[in-house]
Amino acid sequence: MGSARLHDIIPTLIHSPIMRDLAWSPLVNYAFQKNQHHFTTLRKPSLLSVVLPFLTSRGSSISYESGSDMTPTPPVSKIESLPVLALHLRRGDFIEHCDNLYNWNSTYTGFNTQPSLPDRFFMENTTMRDSMSTDEIKEAYKQKCLIDVGEVRKRVVRAVTEWRNERLQIFERQQRNRFMAAHNGDEGVKEMLRKVYIMTNGDREFLNQLKSALLSDAQRSALRIDNKLIAEDANANSTNGSSSQYDYDFVWSWDEISTSRDMDIGWETKYVAQAMDMYVGQRAEVFIGNGFSSLTANVVLLRTVAGVEPWRTRFW
Repeated sequence: MGSARLHDIIPTLIHSPIMRDLAWSPLVNYAFQKNQHHFTTLRKPSLLSVVLPFLTSRGSSISYESGSDMTPTPPVSKIESLPVLALHLRRGDFIEHCDNLYNWNSTYTGFNTQPSLPDRFFMENTTMRDSMSTDEIKEAYKQKCLIDVGEVRKRVVRAVTEWRNERLQIFERQQRNRFMAAHNGDEGVKEMLRKVYIMTNGDREFLNQLKSALLSDAQRSALRIDNKLIAEDANANSTNGSSSQYDYDFVWSWDEISTSRDMDIGWETKYVAQAMDMYVGQRAEVFIGNGFSSLTANVVLLRTVAGVEPWRTRFW
């Protein structure tokens, strides 16, 4: 699945006009615009826009019904990032398919094996692989393929921490280059990652449990005093139970956590819902994908074409 023979063509592919000028269809753009409040930090509508919407909406959104306003998305190489942590959680058929991947000794798919990407699959390391027992290898496949709530929580905390460290360093360098005193860097960086979007075919019960857990982990960060967590209520739900592996070393919060199940998808956009997910993943400030998934691989390719730094594209 992840043959290194693909790597030779990647430079040519990502610089080709076909990829750099690629845009999503007007219908995908319509689905995104219809749900953009889940992905952006736009201000709440003004009283004028509520009373006289036709005066404030022209040119700022598209209408499927009118037809004339339908436009594709901007090209891949000319769009800005969204303040979103996008998570691709493949469920459904992957419950059985993950066992097949283990039986086939599969590696990550195509573009997910690019050498520049920071997260490597353990099967690429023959020394590590040969030192593991059969049960350990099978469990390692499961942790990368069919991720449970606990593993998602740990990965999100680690990914946000690593991303924040990188962004703070960049912010400090920019301040020095401008001969300005570095100040308020943490707040500035925090505004760059405000929402979580879970791209998934998982069931609502699983997703509601996950959303509650991620919100709880972030909210608990505000309870730190002298870098130590205040003891949690002994009667807290075990799903959101305390553990240092779920704790941020800094105060963090999320404005919103939404999933594919929360989108406003009508009959006209039902069949492009996954394409809209890919568009959000393409533009996300940070993306954590499933290395075995072709949908993740397409997102990774688009992010590579857009010039997104490899440290902003991660795997489980």
